[in-house]
Amino acid sequence: MTNWSRKIRAFLNDLPDRIFNSNEYTSRIASAIKAWTGPEDDDINFIKLKALVDPQSGEVHKGDAALCITHPISRARLYLDLPECKKAGEALLSVLERLLKKTGNDPRKRFLTLFEAWATELSRRERSIGLLWPIIPHSTLLPDHPVWQHNALVSALTTCGDDPQILAFSIGPVNHFTSHTSGFREFRDASLIFSGLLWAGMKAVCRELGPDHILYPAVSGQPFFRSWLNDEKLTGVKPDYRPADLGIPPYSNTSVAVIPGEEKAGIVEMIQKSIRKEWAGIAEAVRKYLPPLSEKAGKEWKDQTDHYLVFTSAAAAWHKDFEKGKNQLKNEEAVLLRKISAYFRETDGASLTMSLLYLSAHQTGMHNLSSAKKAVIRDKKDFPPSTGCTSCQSLPYIDIRQGDKFIGPDERLCAPCLIKRLIYRVSSGLDNPLKTGLRIPAPETPSLADKEGYFAVLSMDGDRMGRLTRGESDRFARWVDVFCTGKEEDASLHSFLGQKRRVTPFVHLSLSKALGNFSLISVPYVIKKHKGILLYAGGDDVVALLPVKTALEAADEIQSLYRSAFILREKDGTVHGCKDGFPVKPGKADILLHPGPAVTLSAALVLTRGKNHAGKLLSLARQILDDRVKELSGRDSLGIALVENREIREFIAQKWRDSGGSRFIDHFTGTGAVKEHPDIPNISDLLKSQNK
Repeated sequence: MTNWSRKIRAFLNDLPDRIFNSNEYTSRIASAIKAWTGPEDDDINFIKLKALVDPQSGEVHKGDAALCITHPISRARLYLDLPECKKAGEALLSVLERLLKKTGNDPRKRFLTLFEAWATELSRRERSIGLLWPIIPHSTLLPDHPVWQHNALVSALTTCGDDPQILAFSIGPVNHFTSHTSGFREFRDASLIFSGLLWAGMKAVCRELGPDHILYPAVSGQPFFRSWLNDEKLTGVKPDYRPADLGIPPYSNTSVAVIPGEEKAGIVEMIQKSIRKEWAGIAEAVRKYLPPLSEKAGKEWKDQTDHYLVFTSAAAAWHKDFEKGKNQLKNEEAVLLRKISAYFRETDGASLTMSLLYLSAHQTGMHNLSSAKKAVIRDKKDFPPSTGCTSCQSLPYIDIRQGDKFIGPDERLCAPCLIKRLIYRVSSGLDNPLKTGLRIPAPETPSLADKEGYFAVLSMDGDRMGRLTRGESDRFARWVDVFCTGKEEDASLHSFLGQKRRVTPFVHLSLSKALGNFSLISVPYVIKKHKGILLYAGGDDVVALLPVKTALEAADEIQSLYRSAFILREKDGTVHGCKDGFPVKPGKADILLHPGPAVTLSAALVLTRGKNHAGKLLSLARQILDDRVKELSGRDSLGIALVENREIREFIAQKWRDSGGSRFIDHFTGTGAVKEHPDIPNISDLLKSQNK
């Protein structure tokens, strides 16, 4: 059973103004902990635990120099000219007191309020730092992650005791479910269903252990998470979110959490039950909508819905010392990590052992998950037209009488295809977030089409994300890029500082948060600005419909924001890149982490018209992206295809920028050096005619 009071004490063991205030810091922590939990009733050593995962100090920021924030994965820094911050501590305690009055005596409610509402309330009420509170770093020595992430990880590890483990779980078959769709709405709804299923598993972890245990995808700030907090009244302050954002599928099919190893079996069972219960509720709501099924059809429906979902999970030990973790390390790796640990111990008094051993545990867990998936791969079956589903062709169709009001005269659908076709009709009987998300109006292409009926399908995906999450990207940050020691000689004295940094839990936490900011804030802003319709935005994946006239600029703006290390979101919602030395103006703009220049994004832009089969068109766009743009054009590229009757008539792909920095899209928009493309005359004519 989770000790929520202990989690609160761990979360409060570092206050977010620690880099500004050193005087009476310990007494203020003690005061806050006592107010929120009462006298301590155990002897857990938070100080020792913190030293295993994070630097302890660094220089206290005096306010007479710019505060440095380093990007966790990209070689980028942000220097913030802060105003006087002496009163930050007083305001912080004032906000804590206000939140405490609103939470009552429930320890879980108190913890969830701290986790999700504290930073937001500080931004609203403490004006000397203003909207910088959410990104305030934990340490000035290694300022690559905010204090909130540090506190959340320490609180999660206190729950895990002496046997923390990295748990990865996944659901499928997501590609099968989302690829065989007949319309754009059906694709969006299918993606929403799988997002809802993954969230059901994550929600079980949040409810029983706490949201601090979810490493990725990020939950803080996400509409699905805040909708749950709001619906169940789990925080003292109502969390902000836009109900319309529940119509954007935010998750794919995999999540990673840190859990107590001794409870692994029960936790895995809890997650799987939560996911399958959600799926069963969705399936039952659709079945009740259908005409009465025959006994044979009813049995077939139950068999298909009972066995369609595939749940897999795997775990790996996350060790606290090198001796226990040596089996997960190569010899040269262990030597380097010991050097890094020694450097931190000499510089700061912290060893960072657990953070340095995290990547090995994560890789072991993901390898085990991959093996588990392979063990349950099903043989693909193709059913003949006389008995098989006409959409996916991999399951028998369900014999429905009088079903012509929602399926075509030549269609015969299996249970999963019926579910994604009809789910929006029964959404009122579901729980949030699907209840609200599925009510969002269906995407319509006529409003996007030009006078000749052309519109654009945009499919985008991050390049080599697996390599990035392992720290293998060529542009990945080095240790010297994420340190702020103020000592130029460090790079020459310690050879490891010039090497790529080690992936720590904070790297994955920050990357997940950056991808969440990109998909939840930047992508919707750009698509709306260019009068498009967003179908999916989950992490580094984007699927949208756009007018041909604005599609090129939209695609280029999205990839440019993706590669920005930090962005600014103005009060009116405008989003743009953030440069070093930004002068802080409280209340004017949010500063948000983005993936940054260590990553690249590729895109396929499909120009088409008429009533093409939407599902096959989306699949074709993805195929063009994977097979032609990424493999043939070397990634970091934009491919443009003209599709007629689901066949590629013309195609071209180039890097977003050439060696001189010129934009590829300017070949067509007329704003740059226009070049003729004799091999794609129709694409050239179509784009230039709309971008004069």
